[in-house]
Amino acid sequence: GIITDISEQMTSAEFINSFSCTHDRNELFSCVVNLSKCRIISCSGQYKDLFSVSDHMNYSSSFITSVISAAYPKDRIMIADNLSIKTLWKNYIEENLNHEFEFRLKSTDGNYIWTRASVNYISDSNSDNVILMMSLTDISETKGNENLALPESDPMAVTPGMLLSKVPFSAMVNDYIARHKNDGKFHALYILDLNGFRDIG
Repeated sequence: GIITDISEQMTSAEFINSFSCTHDRNELFSCVVNLSKCRIISCSGQYKDLFSVSDHMNYSSSFITSVISAAYPKDRIMIADNLSIKTLWKNYIEENLNHEFEFRLKSTDGNYIWTRASVNYISDSNSDNVILMMSLTDISETKGNENLALPESDPMAVTPGMLLSKVPFSAMVNDYIARHKNDGKFHALYILDLNGFRDIG
């Protein structure tokens, strides 16, 4: 017969039900992550599509870069560090089981808002997997318009050194073009296609 590991599905159902009542009107996104398997068990919230994330997908650089592409340029390196697998494991080993950090994120109307990311590790007696709950909350009501002005510098100049998938890369390029199309300067874009191992001008 076929033996199937259903521990992740059991964990998912249990934790989704137990945390469903904690969502508030300011929560933009939340997900349950199996850190042991580097998988997003489940996710919800209005930013789910913006981050191009779905249930049972791998927790990888593609998810992190999707968040980065929607974030304020000067916050991107900090976000990449806090959301990396290395940092998540480091926090768990050092028993930093409830971690928060704030950053600016582009809202649906194109303006930046202040958000708080919370990472909480969850004890599950039914599994040896390391599970965490990650949520993103709109805190603009308390932070106001503090440091929300559009940056003058190139937003891609402060992007962490990692590969970008097509969707977040296109979003960053279009954002840059929209804000610099009338500045009277000539801009050139050079793309290296790593899939086909060929240059695209």
